[in-house]
Amino acid sequence: MEHFSFIASLAALAVSCLTIWGKVTHPVVDNREQIQTLKDLHREETQALEARIQKLESKIQHDWDSFAKQEDVNSMLLKSQWAIMSHLLDGNHTAQLTACRDEAEKLLFKKGGSV
Repeated sequence: MEHFSFIASLAALAVSCLTIWGKVTHPVVDNREQIQTLKDLHREETQALEARIQKLESKIQHDWDSFAKQEDVNSMLLKSQWAIMSHLLDGNHTAQLTACRDEAEKLLFKKGGSV
């Protein structure tokens, strides 16, 4: 009978140890799954933000290109106004008027639609 109680107590001890071991290791597995899920979500959000940043940078570059083209148009308009004023004042400067006309033709008719 003494052997039986000793074996029963060893079995109870083994069951208790296994129960404790299961409780100790089970949350670690759950935490790893949660951490992996969070990492996956973070990766997806990061990729979405990187795509949005790239799209916005492309739009900003397009805006800067438009500003540069607009500066060319403004420069051409100022030159032509100067040439017209100079011609009206003294009747000369026909070469400058011709150059402004050619520049306006080149800029407005070839590039004007993309400004």
